[in-house]
Amino acid sequence: MVKFAEGILCMCIAVALQPVKCTKARIVNSREVVDSINSNPKSTWKADTYGTDEFDLDDFSKTRLGLKFNFKVDDKFGVPESILNRIPRPDNDALPKSFTWTDSKNTKCPISHIRDQSNCGSCWAVSTAAAFGDRICIQSNGKYNLPISSQYIASCDTKNYGCNGGYMDLVHEFLKSGVITGGDFDSDVGCEPYAVAPCSYNLFGDKMPCAFDSAMTPKCRKKACTNDWYPSKRETEANTFYAKSYKSIKGDAYGTAEYNIRKDLYENGPLTLGFMVYEDFRFYKSGIYIPKPNQRPLGGHAVRLVGWGEENDIKYWLVANSWTTKWGENGFFKIVRGRNACQIESMVYSAMPDLKK
Repeated sequence: MVKFAEGILCMCIAVALQPVKCTKARIVNSREVVDSINSNPKSTWKADTYGTDEFDLDDFSKTRLGLKFNFKVDDKFGVPESILNRIPRPDNDALPKSFTWTDSKNTKCPISHIRDQSNCGSCWAVSTAAAFGDRICIQSNGKYNLPISSQYIASCDTKNYGCNGGYMDLVHEFLKSGVITGGDFDSDVGCEPYAVAPCSYNLFGDKMPCAFDSAMTPKCRKKACTNDWYPSKRETEANTFYAKSYKSIKGDAYGTAEYNIRKDLYENGPLTLGFMVYEDFRFYKSGIYIPKPNQRPLGGHAVRLVGWGEENDIKYWLVANSWTTKWGENGFFKIVRGRNACQIESMVYSAMPDLKK
């Protein structure tokens, strides 16, 4: 059994003769977690320490996640296999057995690009911007292929909280007010590139170490582009994009959520989805992720759904994360499909761009 130690972080108060103030930290031994997964012959996925000996759950939650839930997450691991097998499936399922928008045969658009939220709890903005940009490109048949600015969304959506997190429904409502273009940090792509510099959690040693707390949210700049190399200092109407509608994809008593998600994904393009992250997910390297039982939740995370498939009789979703290409399968992960694992089929949003504005 993997042991999760309760460490102690002590911070001195800068007042003479005052006692030291200490707070408990939840510390995980990375090697023990990884070894327990990789040594299990029944495991459907492989894990990696990414160069860390210890893993602080609270620091990770504050800086690499960020999705807030407006409903109670009470089903930790989704539908049990025994119940799943009794759920009727739609009779008219004519969708392919596997499909992904990352395949160049399916689109002229750069769907395979992986973003980096860095040490900012902006996954809700990063993944929504990426999925909405994908759909703009797909729906316009490649005419509009600049990425949507996740920084503009994170900084200017006043109903959400920037690097301190956000809600899925509120950010999709924000898309209706119009969003601008912007690429990765220091990329000179679009009007407002991402403003939080990449950093390392001892995962990827080519970057500066990340701070323990989430980065400060950059100020909203609605009237000027932050990219000096962009052709115009201000986004024109031609480069401002609006959502004409959005919806939360739901199922019914017959378990059709999985089918409805695939249908919308296939017909319209990538989707934004949210799920509950548990302790072992941070160590995912390859394979089909199925969460282990008896883990503590770390918090909500928003990601971009790009496809589905099946391996060794296990159905999976193909998902783009926002933790750089050095995490997972070049930035992507697979998670078991049809079981609502980690609530991943409970919070799925579809936004349709209005290309006539």
